[in-house]
Amino acid sequence: MNDPKKHHFLPVFYLMSWTSANGKLVEFSTPFDEEVKPRRTHPSGTGYIDKLYAIEGLPGEISYAVFCLKKSPVDSKAATALKELMSGRVASSQVRAAWSHFIMTLLMRMPVEIQIIKEIVKKIETTASDSLLNFVIRHSPSEFHAEAKKAFDEIKSSIISRSIDHITKIMSAKDIVDRISNMEWDVIDLSASPHELLTSDRPILVEKNDKMSGHTVIALPIAPSKIFVAATNHSLVNELRNTNPKKIVHAANKDIVSRANRLVYGKTDSQLPFIRKHFGRDRSPSFIEDNALKTSQSADDIALHFSSIYDSEMKKTFEDALKIRRMQNVTSL
Repeated sequence: MNDPKKHHFLPVFYLMSWTSANGKLVEFSTPFDEEVKPRRTHPSGTGYIDKLYAIEGLPGEISYAVFCLKKSPVDSKAATALKELMSGRVASSQVRAAWSHFIMTLLMRMPVEIQIIKEIVKKIETTASDSLLNFVIRHSPSEFHAEAKKAFDEIKSSIISRSIDHITKIMSAKDIVDRISNMEWDVIDLSASPHELLTSDRPILVEKNDKMSGHTVIALPIAPSKIFVAATNHSLVNELRNTNPKKIVHAANKDIVSRANRLVYGKTDSQLPFIRKHFGRDRSPSFIEDNALKTSQSADDIALHFSSIYDSEMKKTFEDALKIRRMQNVTSL
């Protein structure tokens, strides 16, 4: 049975591809800021943080359901899609949709991204609280403040939950998911390379080819000898197919290890010197950080935006709830 406190940002089904006959893979990390060290572990024993998706101070049903359960069906469908991709069969529309969504979640569910989302949610919670409490003080007689507080507590969870729902819908970027689904896809066999592919806690590789009118290539290692690629131009896929496997593996591994935040994974520890050389050397901004920088929006900006959207609705909801409470008090006399 899965431990509900263990929130996996790297799903077990994905890491299983790097396991040996004993069911374990090698995790590379820098414990206590020391040099990179290997550790053999089962996929379920890594790639998680206790209560990563929980938000301190908010009800568990909100923080857990919104951030953790919403990705469960995505992972389930992606696990099936991965089997199809590994088989070499042409991806169906269902497989394309499931895998594209999974790629998008890998850009969103890592600890760095979740911390940013938590900051936004807490700002919304604080702003919503201040807004409603000030409204209560200004618009209700002092004798109703106790009842008003009860009404406020009842609707507060709903306000935060719906705000988070809007954030996650925007952050899931359906337009990007659709674009990935419509790209040219391939799974390239790299077994001819003397080295195996690695993966990490930032496994998605995205590269724009300025020489070809800004066309984009997305890549994700899916096994030690297989890499998934999606490109906006068919010729880019053909170019990768015809590239020396050793060259692809070296370039992919260097990017994956250099961009890693905390964890790198391999089937064996044979590439430990390479990993030690490149680990975390190029931690470029995460997906959310990059998009926030492009729009010049901080967590405060986003929180204020969502709070302002709900300001009038919160007040109306509060008024309705307060009226109901008053009616209940009258009928109970």
